[in-house]
Amino acid sequence: MSHVVRELLALIEHFRFERFYPELVYTVRDAREGRLADTEAEYYLTFLEEKAAEFERVPWHLIEWPTEDELYVHGVPEVRLGHVRDHPELVFGLCPSRGVQHLLVQGRSGSGKSGLLRRFLKAMRAWAKEHGVRLVFFVFDIKGGDFRIFALELGPDCLHLSADDTLRVGFNGPESVPLHVWHAYLGGCLGARLDLQFSVATILRAIDWEFPLLNPQPTVRPVYPGPRTLLRLLQIAKPTFFSTKPQYTESATQALDRLIRVSGPLFHTSRGLDLTELLAAGKSCVIQMANLDYRVACLVVDLLLGQLLLDRRTRQVKTNQVHAVICIDECDQLVAHATAASGLSDQAPVLSMLAKQGRELGLELALGASHVGGMSKLILENLHTLVLLHQMSPEGVQAAARLLSQPGAEALIGVLEPGQCLFRLAEGWTHATAGVIDFVPPYEGTDGPAYDTHPYEPEKSLDELPDIERALIDACKQQQVAGLHAPRARQSGLSKLARNLMDAWSLHPFTPLVRLWDSLDSPSFGTQLAVREELCDQKLAVIRDWRVGKMLIGLMELTRAGWELLGKPVPALRGRGEMEHRHAAHWIHGVHRRRGWHSQIEWPVPGTGEPGHPGDVACRRGDRWEVYEIVVDADNLFQHLRACLLMSEVVEAVTVVAATKKKLGQLEAQVEAEAALQSVLARVRYEPVETYYHELFHDART
Repeated sequence: MSHVVRELLALIEHFRFERFYPELVYTVRDAREGRLADTEAEYYLTFLEEKAAEFERVPWHLIEWPTEDELYVHGVPEVRLGHVRDHPELVFGLCPSRGVQHLLVQGRSGSGKSGLLRRFLKAMRAWAKEHGVRLVFFVFDIKGGDFRIFALELGPDCLHLSADDTLRVGFNGPESVPLHVWHAYLGGCLGARLDLQFSVATILRAIDWEFPLLNPQPTVRPVYPGPRTLLRLLQIAKPTFFSTKPQYTESATQALDRLIRVSGPLFHTSRGLDLTELLAAGKSCVIQMANLDYRVACLVVDLLLGQLLLDRRTRQVKTNQVHAVICIDECDQLVAHATAASGLSDQAPVLSMLAKQGRELGLELALGASHVGGMSKLILENLHTLVLLHQMSPEGVQAAARLLSQPGAEALIGVLEPGQCLFRLAEGWTHATAGVIDFVPPYEGTDGPAYDTHPYEPEKSLDELPDIERALIDACKQQQVAGLHAPRARQSGLSKLARNLMDAWSLHPFTPLVRLWDSLDSPSFGTQLAVREELCDQKLAVIRDWRVGKMLIGLMELTRAGWELLGKPVPALRGRGEMEHRHAAHWIHGVHRRRGWHSQIEWPVPGTGEPGHPGDVACRRGDRWEVYEIVVDADNLFQHLRACLLMSEVVEAVTVVAATKKKLGQLEAQVEAEAALQSVLARVRYEPVETYYHELFHDART
């Protein structure tokens, strides 16, 4: 074999030219069998060297090409996004008839990201019309103008709103969601987007105080105070009427004032747009948000999409069909990791929760982002289709290549031309594949759009609500009179750090001491011991250390004297047994709520008489319940198991929770030796307390 033939074979093998030129299969065979002349080899070599130079610049040869059977494992895509490069007959996209399939398009400005999202919306609408499916679209046009034509195509079935003019967003939640659930979510949104920590509790207290005055009679459509009313309440009230520290009131006042100044008339409503009502009516919505401050834009998206998420979770909607498509371009700020800056690190971003739970809720995401670095892992792990376009920066190229997990991807992403992409599917052919997107151009008309309006309740100022203003002034006077008669001797001898620790626990009860110290800038260990002794000596708090696994966790509870010193009513904190037992119950309850499950402390087990055998914590899934029984020291576990598993027909399983694995092993051996429980042993599970501690406190913090 001559050196020319050997060079030709090496070139074909390195660049895998046989995939692009199938006739080379015969040339390679002739060369290896010694039948290829040097003159013919030189001809092929000259031709392929030109192609090799092109491939060195754009190394398409590094990416595999699927066959039709490999790409269409679940059939030809019903919603086409583009085709495989060099194989126009092979298209890629989504199959909405198989249920929710989230889409992420990532690329720099000008790479075709918005054009592909317009193609997706247009194709989804065509599929819905063809199959007679009622599909609702909620489009957040953060860049502005990119989806105007789509709103026009939807016609009267779509509201086209402007955040600068016609849109009104209130603090109101859906009718189906309990007030305390919505207020907890609202607090997380305000804390994260207004850069508040403990001050968000001040705003929530003001809402809770004014809410019953605005809604003296029960109603399915209650009105809420808006930012202007809340700001005025905080300005009129004493600095410590809604908060435990004047600094908290000052921070909340500044945050609300800034929100009002940068948002214009957007939040001037006591009951604004409700996406759950639009979804029920089958009406779509395109919201132009180009001029909004990014924090305000994030807050708007959080509030509106939170309505959909919490409504469908509360009503326990379960479906395998797509009911609504949520499209957001330029969503980089919205899909970032949750942080602990707000003091509410367990409040996951709404898009992350929709990515995780949207499949069963019938809510599909179509997101466009410029950079995937720092994006929420819940979004990345729950995608069905990932489309990567051109990236300029080295950081962007590396982040995109890591998502594809394919050799050669990094070399291609930086040289993709507009319209070219690398796509990856979650099912079937899961390798990175080179493609060409079907681009839909934007609307280029110069005429300004006529934005629609929507029904809303205008916000009333305190000047229009004199009864509320008088009630606030009277309440402040009563608090002042009560303070004059309160004992001050003990307060005068209490250190500032001890008072701050009590404040922190009253705002976040059943939080371990180590997390409370974190919120107080982690003083030295010696200072912590001194504060503990101070509170215990003055009988303002009870503090203990609890051995959980290999950890020693500090627990704290305020006494009646402690609550009185703070000037707060003594709450009825739920939970039976000793301090350790109550803390474990609230940790389990907190994990359930974080996962979006319906949970209850001290649940009366049905079928066990009146008032019912108390289960420590219960979690409902459908029409069945799982009960969690906590064992700290001596505990009549057998009685609990018999009541839950033998007497009740709605309890599916019981999880036994203890502080150490050694204790769990002893309990399991005792249960297995109990003759009366032999028939239900498979329905008894065992979990250490540290599982819930880590998920609720450690994982959220990191």
